[in-house]
Amino acid sequence: MSGPFGWSGIAVSVIGNDHVKHELPLQDASAAILSPRPAAVVCDGAGSAAMSHEGANAAVRAFRIAVAAMEPLLRDSLDSERTPWGFADDLWRYAAGWICRALVAAKDEAARSGTGKPRDYEFTFAAAIVGRLRTGFIQVGDGAICVCTRGGHCDLAFKPEKGRFANTTTFLDGKVVEEDGYMTRFLPTAVVNGLMIMSDGPAVNMLDLASGRPAPIVAQMVSDYREGEVDRGTLLNYLTGSQWMRDSRGGDDKSIVILGKDNMNENKKGDK
Repeated sequence: MSGPFGWSGIAVSVIGNDHVKHELPLQDASAAILSPRPAAVVCDGAGSAAMSHEGANAAVRAFRIAVAAMEPLLRDSLDSERTPWGFADDLWRYAAGWICRALVAAKDEAARSGTGKPRDYEFTFAAAIVGRLRTGFIQVGDGAICVCTRGGHCDLAFKPEKGRFANTTTFLDGKVVEEDGYMTRFLPTAVVNGLMIMSDGPAVNMLDLASGRPAPIVAQMVSDYREGEVDRGTLLNYLTGSQWMRDSRGGDDKSIVILGKDNMNENKKGDK
């Protein structure tokens, strides 16, 4: 079923083989949201943080609430024709900052309610929110937001994070928010046919790490979703397939969220 602006979405998170082997929980959390507007989020709990699975899940719940609570600001930054482009960019970054603050507050509250310190609940964060005129993106850490435009071209919303050391990344915390360490941008919604957000787990097979570009499977999967040929079951089968067992890099938790513009609505526009 399509949501506002003729978009729909699906989300799947699965535990990785290495986590099963070492009796660790699923540390990823994800969601595709359709109301009050289409949005997608993936939070990947830090592997070394004992309670990061709770932090990631709390963050996804907080993101859902923030998207609804900030609807007036999102309308101004993503929907309004009267908002100048440059000012819309400022409004979007302002909104993204408050969303990040909401997720940090949820993490800190989880720590106060549970055991351990806030750093035990750390996670990365990648999200997209669709507007009538503009689609906004936010990212902290090593997830990937793949944006597919007309003609089947897909690219990353942000360049892959290159940490100071191998296998290091940035986690969303109060310091990142206060230092404006989160990445933001938006694109015209009219040129965006669909998008995929993934945690770093699937990236070994779904990103060309040499070029920093999405692999062809990303464009194909988003296109197939828009055609009705990919659903949650398809994603689940893919993320639990034997190719991950054969690849020594494929043992991490894996999350994929797809948002797509309804192909029926797009075809009707083209016929006018």
